[in-house]
Amino acid sequence: MPPYRPELYPHDWSDGPGPFAKAFLKIDASALADQLPNKDKLFVRLCLAHNDFREAYHASDLLLDWISENGTPRHFDPKFVAPASSVLTRSCFETSMAVTYARPFNRANGLPELGFRRIGLDPKKSTKELHEKIIESRKGYFAHSDPEVRRFFRPTIEPLQSASGEQLARLSNPVFPHGGAFDEVQVNLIQVVVFELQNAVRKVMVEMAEAFRSELGGLISLIPQDEPKSE
Repeated sequence: MPPYRPELYPHDWSDGPGPFAKAFLKIDASALADQLPNKDKLFVRLCLAHNDFREAYHASDLLLDWISENGTPRHFDPKFVAPASSVLTRSCFETSMAVTYARPFNRANGLPELGFRRIGLDPKKSTKELHEKIIESRKGYFAHSDPEVRRFFRPTIEPLQSASGEQLARLSNPVFPHGGAFDEVQVNLIQVVVFELQNAVRKVMVEMAEAFRSELGGLISLIPQDEPKSE
């Protein structure tokens, strides 16, 4: 469960019951699955989505740990001193978070997209805006290299002098921003969204397993089991 950080949450997340953020409104999805002609494909999609959101949550955890240790640099910040290898580590965490989050919302080998309403959720305005930012960043920044999105400084030719005094030239590497696509506040919000999505997916999986056991057949064994609690 993500830590409760009310000072970071959008104003429309505070209108839910209880002490927790509510990135979504709940709707009744019990009749939605029954209307689908191929329940097997939906069930497989839910199994995959459950794991995708687990991966996205774990990546967000690692990214927040990195930010806590190194800070969140501005793009092209000359004062940012984290080693280049560490900055690449941040990029790996952020890429994993965005790509695994976006997986369920795309078609794959005939599987249906995972719409919010299909799992009983109605995103609030700020949640929908954050979701769209993740999806768009996945398309242009993480899964593909769109030059309109991935801005950088072009290489330059740098004059050099050898030990013997010979004049040489070297082409520098392109310089990309340190800051990535999401800041610390946004990563915290993404973690809350992912947590609520994972719980909603699990709820629909259980409901389908109970209602359509005979139709789903052997797929029931694919339901992720809750991890045993330590005594």
